Amino acid sequence: MNENISQLQLDLVQKFQCPGCGAGINVSSGCFKQSDTLACGNHSAGTYIAGIGCINLGLPKGFNRLGPINKDIQKSNIRLFTELPEYNAFNMPLWALEEDGHLFVVVAIPRLQQFWVDVVPGKKISDLPSNVIDVSTLDLSACR
Repeated sequence: MNENISQLQLDLVQKFQCPGCGAGINVSSGCFKQSDTLACGNHSAGTYIAGIGCINLGLPKGFNRLGPINKDIQKSNIRLFTELPEYNAFNMPLWALEEDGHLFVVVAIPRLQQFWVDVVPGKKISDLPSNVIDVSTLDLSACR
């Protein structure tokens, strides 16, 4: 394992990517691969629910669906950060949730026609642009 990876990064991978991963259930199983982001480059959502598709078990409801993925470009839609990334017209936060000391943000990247889930520990929705929807204020009881 690369010495440049901090314990916080490994903890984030273990908590948000390893549950239900098709490559392995923990970072010490030898499947961890450093990627360009802080996320594991070998992550593969290994849990399938009929009618919904693959999900990421480590993420909260509403943020856990894998969605359409271009297999040639990416195997995961999770980006893990220790600091809030720069959001702009090419990296647009849409909605967010604070849970257990982590900020979850669904991000659209229109230039690539992709959606990502950013996980940032210790940040708040108030740290995001004001147009981001706080899903904790919505009634999602009708959602699957």
